[in-house]
Amino acid sequence: MEPRLVDQLNRLAEAAVHDPAQVRTLQQIVEHDQDRSVRERARQVARPFVPRPDSEADLERWLNNPLVGLAGLDLNPQPGLAVVPDPDAEGLTWFCGEPVAGLPEWPRRADGIPLVHLLQVRLGDRGPLSRRHPAMPTEGILQFFHDLEAIGDEPADGVNGGWLVHHTLHGDTATLLPRPDDLTDDEFRDRCPAREEVTWTFPSPLDLDLDDRAFELLEAAHERVLETVTSAWGTYDLEEPPDDVPLLFAHGAEERLIAYQRLADVLSLADRDDNYVLLADIPGVGPLDGWVGDMGHIEYWIRDSDLTKQDFAQAWALLR
Repeated sequence: MEPRLVDQLNRLAEAAVHDPAQVRTLQQIVEHDQDRSVRERARQVARPFVPRPDSEADLERWLNNPLVGLAGLDLNPQPGLAVVPDPDAEGLTWFCGEPVAGLPEWPRRADGIPLVHLLQVRLGDRGPLSRRHPAMPTEGILQFFHDLEAIGDEPADGVNGGWLVHHTLHGDTATLLPRPDDLTDDEFRDRCPAREEVTWTFPSPLDLDLDDRAFELLEAAHERVLETVTSAWGTYDLEEPPDDVPLLFAHGAEERLIAYQRLADVLSLADRDDNYVLLADIPGVGPLDGWVGDMGHIEYWIRDSDLTKQDFAQAWALLR
């Protein structure tokens, strides 16, 4: 049987990127061709999309692509759920606004100050992501709230209720948790629809002992994750990716060792077999711009033992 045309084109593209002259030609097309569709096709070859996390063999081929250049590094790639702002999305995933009702009332700190709703994400069976985290719920909605002030370095931050992660099976978009009257306009923004994309994620370059070249290549890999999920693997017109997007059950953008050191003082592990799982890394950009400082992040961590029990009330938040 004749190979599919797409497979033939992929092989031609892979051969082309081994030839420096061909690479220079591609880059010229990306930068200067007057036809946008031609520019986009050339860009997809010159900056190849991260493969979907269905096949480790596809990932290995991508890492070995000379325009990626990450072959041989111990990266421990992990599948993760990216949340991409999309005005055309019609599901149950969105930033800000009023969340789907699941709590009896709007969550507040211990002193009565209402928390800010950052994000809610529709869950489901996500294939490789669900297999890696079998305790992750495969139905319902995960909601993230924060007071935008708690740093997460003191036990009192948790006692005072500086954040909340809530899992609800409630899926009726007609029933929303009404905004409280004392939540100011500075702490409430209109809903921003979003879609979910399962993708490979990679550790922060700060977590690895890399030379300057490998450090730059791994940073570029993070950018290609953004390009990939923004364009939905070419389903959408390839546009400039956002500065960052939330990632759930994945590698985060910041140094993991620093997070472990901070968590050790406030969220002790149950036993030596327990560990920390990065539940969500939510950057303060896009719909959340200005809420977490200049390009800051809110990380929500949970212990393995609490994830197994799906006890999301035990999650701990760190401002990074």
